[in-house]
Amino acid sequence: MRYKYKHPIELMCRVLGVNKSGYYYFCKHPVSNRDMNNTKLTILIKKEHEKSKEVYGSPRITASLKQQGVSCSRPRVARLMNKAGIKSKIRKSYKKTTNSNHKYDKLPNLLEQNFKINAPDQVWCIQRSYRTPQP
Repeated sequence: MRYKYKHPIELMCRVLGVNKSGYYYFCKHPVSNRDMNNTKLTILIKKEHEKSKEVYGSPRITASLKQQGVSCSRPRVARLMNKAGIKSKIRKSYKKTTNSNHKYDKLPNLLEQNFKINAPDQVWCIQRSYRTPQP
């Protein structure tokens, strides 16, 4: 607004990639109360999201905001989070990779955790594969 007397509006709109009609609409219509409330709520959502180390999604953020006395619904929080690009980090579930209850023979521990070897060719390691060999 402060540059409208220094430069032509058509030029500024072209440089900023804005339609002239959009600029004039913005000048004549003030920001609505809903838009202002959404902006304030988005700031609160960002604070709660950062406080949770970016783990909380819309349900938990909504519950946290309601505890603070902020009136909002979960779909509204989800919509504002989506619009602001706020996403929760999804934790990977624990996957057990070791199966000790298998039917294979267990090899004896001949080394007994003694990994200090004084000379080469004293200790050898056998790698056993339980897969069937392919021709």
